[in-house]
Amino acid sequence: RWYRRRQRQMCIRDRFGYEGIQKTLSSLAGKTAQEICEGIMEEMNEYQQNEEHYDDITLVAVQANSS
Repeated sequence: RWYRRRQRQMCIRDRFGYEGIQKTLSSLAGKTAQEICEGIMEEMNEYQQNEEHYDDITLVAVQANSS
């Protein structure tokens, strides 16, 4: 069981490593900070097939408004 969970975590890290998160963020360009966070969570939940999370997840998005 531990091994399977560890494999899943490694797969998630690979998908959401630097290149993976960059690809996901590119697909969310132009969205609000809230929509970006929701999009990332949707991608992760889809990949995990709604399996239980074994650790905390923290997302922070900052939206800058141009003057």
